[in-house]
Amino acid sequence: MHDNAAALELDNPFWRFSLHTYRQPGVPQTCLDLQNRYGVDVNLLLFWLWAGQDLGVVATADHVKQADEAIAEWRTNMILPLRSARTWAKTQPLMADEACVQLRDAIKRDELVAEQIQQALLFEFARMLPRSSAPATELARTNAILYLYQFSDTDGARASEAVYRLGLEWPLLQNDRSYSSESYR
Repeated sequence: MHDNAAALELDNPFWRFSLHTYRQPGVPQTCLDLQNRYGVDVNLLLFWLWAGQDLGVVATADHVKQADEAIAEWRTNMILPLRSARTWAKTQPLMADEACVQLRDAIKRDELVAEQIQQALLFEFARMLPRSSAPATELARTNAILYLYQFSDTDGARASEAVYRLGLEWPLLQNDRSYSSESYR
């Protein structure tokens, strides 16, 4: 999927969408809840919301599987170990020491960079996805529910609830495109 000779586009419309979305009230806690309680890969969930909302992508089960496969090794070997180290460190009494606090902060920054790289891989993956002219919010909702059904520990009712909790009833997916660039579509 990724040509090793080409540089990843780290500051891309998907990354900006994610930053914008994550700053909305309640979104960080909802995303962490979905991640911790249901095994949701928040980057994939945000990707499918963005792909529907901004690109007009209609995801299929094959697309969802291919997107997961495109980032699975990165997630397994980079993101999850960093997240595990960071969350373990939060529970350790020694972590109150200033040197340990600085180490945990460095791990947190590295985890964020690893997630940005994962999003750049997904942004590149989006280039191959077909576009539709269906209503953007409906595409975002449909894509997110398809992802949640296929790759998380949620059942159908929880998947639908999770999408609504993430913000399809909140203003985060409305017409504010200050994070985006129209040139990609």
